[in-house]
Amino acid sequence: MMRQCAIYARYSSDLQRESSIEDQIRKCREYAVARGWEVLEEYVRFDQAVSGAALTGRDALQFLVGAAKRRPKPFDCLLVDDSSRLTRNLADALKTTDLFRFNAIDVVFVAQNFDTSQENSRMMVTMHGMMDEQFLVGLGQKVHRGQEGRVLKGMNPGGRCYGYKNIPIEDPTRHGKYGRLAVEGVRYGSCPPKPPLSDACLRCTPMATVLPPSPNNSMEREFRRLH
Repeated sequence: MMRQCAIYARYSSDLQRESSIEDQIRKCREYAVARGWEVLEEYVRFDQAVSGAALTGRDALQFLVGAAKRRPKPFDCLLVDDSSRLTRNLADALKTTDLFRFNAIDVVFVAQNFDTSQENSRMMVTMHGMMDEQFLVGLGQKVHRGQEGRVLKGMNPGGRCYGYKNIPIEDPTRHGKYGRLAVEGVRYGSCPPKPPLSDACLRCTPMATVLPPSPNNSMEREFRRLH
């Protein structure tokens, strides 16, 4: 049966490169061509640099959800390269696939080779959704572990702190990509104290230029008396 397909892709800036979008769409197109399905270019959508932990900010996905509710329906199935590209939240995965199924649109997961038209699809979505969600949990624990290790070594775990400057810790035995010494980490260094403001700085002498040059101006006369 000829199916008319939409495609959804997503990449997360901290985990993937931008070209991942092209790779995902290419794999979905190959999947459709192998089965004689038609890809509707108007419904090839993607979200860039957006986390899969929530549906917030997923404009491309929300567009496809809105399109799925139209009558007549604009496409028969939604191709997604991997279940983790749809979402990394189990509840959102079940909710989103149920919404498409309610509108008679199947969600096809290309890499896992299953779609929501199959009888065991809900079990498959649940199983893969649990693994996708657990990946984020494990990633968060690893990031926290790494930050804790840097703090214990007296290093900056990330970002900047007001009143301090970041000082790179270089390894003299290694060189980086551009020939400079490799950086092992960053430590905090206190910024020198700012000099106190002098009386001259506190004076508002430039304000005299904004007053009308009239001897009858009481504000100008008072200003000149004080200064």
